[in-house]
Amino acid sequence: ITQTNKMSLSDKAIPGTYEKVYKLLCPNNENHIDRDVFFNLARTSSLSQKDAELIWNMVDLNQSGVIDQDGLYCALGLIGMKQGGFDPSVELLNQAGELPSISIKTSDRVRKLSQSSLLSQEFTFRELEDAEFIQITVDKAKGMLKKTTMYKVVSKKNNSTVIRRYSDFELLDSYLRKKFPFRILTQFPAKALTGNRKREFIERRRGALLRYMTFVGRHPVMRDDDCVIHFLKYNGSDLQHTLKERCKDVLDEYHTNPVAKRVSDSLPRGIAEGIKETANELDVVLKLVKKMNGIAEKILAATNNLGDLWEDMSSSLLLFSDCNMSTLAGAARAGIMQKHARDIGSLLHTVKERSDEQHVRLTDGMCNNFLILQEMLTAFKELLHRRLKGISKELSSTKKKLAKDKSKLESSQDASKSLKLSAKMQEHDTAMVSLTSINDFSMYCVWCESKLVKANIEHLAVLLEEMAASQTLGHKQLAAAWGSMMEPVEALLSKLNIAS
Repeated sequence: ITQTNKMSLSDKAIPGTYEKVYKLLCPNNENHIDRDVFFNLARTSSLSQKDAELIWNMVDLNQSGVIDQDGLYCALGLIGMKQGGFDPSVELLNQAGELPSISIKTSDRVRKLSQSSLLSQEFTFRELEDAEFIQITVDKAKGMLKKTTMYKVVSKKNNSTVIRRYSDFELLDSYLRKKFPFRILTQFPAKALTGNRKREFIERRRGALLRYMTFVGRHPVMRDDDCVIHFLKYNGSDLQHTLKERCKDVLDEYHTNPVAKRVSDSLPRGIAEGIKETANELDVVLKLVKKMNGIAEKILAATNNLGDLWEDMSSSLLLFSDCNMSTLAGAARAGIMQKHARDIGSLLHTVKERSDEQHVRLTDGMCNNFLILQEMLTAFKELLHRRLKGISKELSSTKKKLAKDKSKLESSQDASKSLKLSAKMQEHDTAMVSLTSINDFSMYCVWCESKLVKANIEHLAVLLEEMAASQTLGHKQLAAAWGSMMEPVEALLSKLNIAS
């Protein structure tokens, strides 16, 4: 959590009530209190909504929707000031040697909201970005006759460097899709039967693997999975065997996540309707992101084409400077024009170089970032569809079967048939309990992933910042390249007695 207030607590006496409130909200010292929990806490202190808003804005300076322990203590101090008849002020609180006492009721609702908050934490894009930095570069190919492309993978979080081949990544992806059916998992680059040794293909695959592994490495759940850590750290020669074994024995997250069986009480009201509304909004947003990504690709192609055209112009001017034209233009005039054409042609090559640099910036910046956003939103849409056609459909079908058997039982006059129907209903009842629990967990996962999407939507702001900075730098460099041509152009005009 980023420090969210400027008040120093090192020299202040902290009332015991403050520590009790923190332990209630963060029983495992999570150091994470979100906005909803604080506002429910504020209500128990008889604070008005307006005052609660005012105090929250004083402590959540980053506007992240989350405060840490120090932020909570500052907020409690401001509540104490209000209860004591003073206007809340961080400046005055800073001057006090002891934080004020408070009157606050810690209800079961606050405790449940806190637990719910910890089950599905809020994130900012910067927090996710800081969680992991992964770098993937093409390493030396292996093999005598059939060369295999190798990739060097560096993980900052795990302080590790490993060498991997495409099939290693493929095994990891297979494991993750079995383990996390209710989580977002972005697109994995497909196999290629031919052309996989071409430089352009290898670079495109490297970029796709980097986007994929960066998402996995920053995912709040997947990044701490044993198999992911194993993949990023293990240097043994039997990696593929160990990955295959893990993939073969893996249970999905419902059977391994300790919160899976107890999420029902923590789900927000109306979550099913909220998921439907999210799906409707997602369709529109994803369509627009795809359109912007397509435009970015066209800008990239246009930048490359323009650079090639200026290179052709440079080559043509250099050819012009060597051709015989003394009779056509006159010896003196031809000599002057060809000398300066040679100088300008050489300088035009610099325009091509600057265009190439801009092309690289656009590829790594705008285009790559639009792809990251598009792939994440696409994967979220696939998750919602997967859940709707999977556990949600199965639960609905079982409910219908149960209702149908119940209707048959009520109208049955045959004791033998009634006994069979009762046994069948018991089976459906047992299945309903299990399916309902799995369905609740699937909604919990979608709830968590939706918060991940919210944070990653902020990526668009970062993307636009990089786009503006890239274009500004590119145009400055191109302006400098064109500016360098003015001197030989003006010299040419002067020698030919042509006024500029």
